[in-house]
Amino acid sequence: MLLATDRDGNSVIHIAANYGSLDVIQKLLNWAKEKLSAEEINKLLWAKNRDRYSLILKAAGYGRLDRNFLIGLRKNLTTE
Repeated sequence: MLLATDRDGNSVIHIAANYGSLDVIQKLLNWAKEKLSAEEINKLLWAKNRDRYSLILKAAGYGRLDRNFLIGLRKNLTTE
């Protein structure tokens, strides 16, 4: 489910970046950490949708990610 995309190439986390809060995004990413490998998480974070936006760029563009969140994201998600 975490890696599935809609017809526009958006994963559930891309959609959360559009409409959700940091809390929703963080919960989904924590769930991803439990279910996916570090490599799969990295692909998920940088996968681009039809409009060529990655999750990180999309969420940052909507003002839903701050600098500290981005710094901690990579550390926390890729530590196994």
